[in-house]
Amino acid sequence: MAPGTFARLLPHLSAADLVYLQGWGEPLLHPEFWSMARQAAEVGARVGFTTNGVLLDDLNRKALLESPVEIVGVSLAGATPGTHDRFREGCPLSVLDENLRALREAREKAGLDRPRLHVAFLLLADNLEELPDAVSLSRHWGASQMVVSQLSLVLDPEMEEQSILTRSDLWPRARDTIHDARSRAGRGAGGEGMAFHVYEWSAAEALPACPENVLRSCFVSASGLVSPCVMTNVGLTGAGGMTHRFQNASVPQETLTFGSLQEASLEEIWRSPAARAFRRAFRNRIWRGTRGSQGLPGVCTHCYKLFEA
Repeated sequence: MAPGTFARLLPHLSAADLVYLQGWGEPLLHPEFWSMARQAAEVGARVGFTTNGVLLDDLNRKALLESPVEIVGVSLAGATPGTHDRFREGCPLSVLDENLRALREAREKAGLDRPRLHVAFLLLADNLEELPDAVSLSRHWGASQMVVSQLSLVLDPEMEEQSILTRSDLWPRARDTIHDARSRAGRGAGGEGMAFHVYEWSAAEALPACPENVLRSCFVSASGLVSPCVMTNVGLTGAGGMTHRFQNASVPQETLTFGSLQEASLEEIWRSPAARAFRRAFRNRIWRGTRGSQGLPGVCTHCYKLFEA
């Protein structure tokens, strides 16, 4: 995101409870990242971001502890190098482990209670058994929370079998493993625990509400396009249009934007007829308890996020 685009956002960030400096890429690659984090905090918002952890070196750890960032999330896809490194190519678990141990040590040495470390674990068929050990590893890093999410956007057909959402044969074992992991999250030498949240799955049909909190949040792309969530603006293109896998079929990967910061303010876009109509559709679903695709905005009809609870 260009500094000028971010500047157009700043006057409106005071209305946000949380400004999460995160899209589909690695935020610490942005040369102005720490400046943007400070600017967002100066207008009164809490600030967070998620990283793969590779760039949390000495320089960035120092910048992090000196910054107003309250939450730093780290992506994890396994509790062993063989598993994590397979799904997070170029992000070795050994480097992540070294950086997070050093971050905990530096934070404790400085007497700081922030930033809070959140571990974002992507649950897959081939890392399911490692989830309890991932909890133990996260606690060793000093994490205050683990959030376990599903592979809800399947762009590579070969990954479809990895998504727990499509593998009902794994659901009984997954529930047992999650129970074990939750138990480990709650145990500590002094009785303390780590918060543990799992986005579970709905077997048959889309749920009324979306876990992306589309009634109260939005996603702004690097170019300044405003969308209801990150799933509706992937930002990638391919020959003949992008597709993704949904319920054993290839479907178009659609994009939905309400407007651009280059042409209007965030408040104007948020209050636009298109944005209001989108939110109204979900308010009606929630109020009526509607399941399935009835009344869904078109872009949401093939989204696995609505099958997560």
